[in-house]
Amino acid sequence: MLLYSEASREILLVEQFRYPAFAGIRRNGLNESGWLLEIVAGIKDDEGPEVARREIFEETGLSLIRPLEYLITFYVSPGGSSDRI
Repeated sequence: MLLYSEASREILLVEQFRYPAFAGIRRNGLNESGWLLEIVAGIKDDEGPEVARREIFEETGLSLIRPLEYLITFYVSPGGSSDRI
């Protein structure tokens, strides 16, 4: 989910540690930590907007004050995966 604050006119991202990124960086000799800025995401284990609301709260501690609005679905890496966001 892409979170947007109308008050500050900013997009909210979460910082997550991803071991594969960390391991790949170390293997290639880059000096990075493996911490990545990402949109809020999760596994769709149920139907409806409650899944999104739950993930937002789990990852940010925030509750929505407005209804969710569908923007777009896209392939993350269409050349190598059928995963969509």
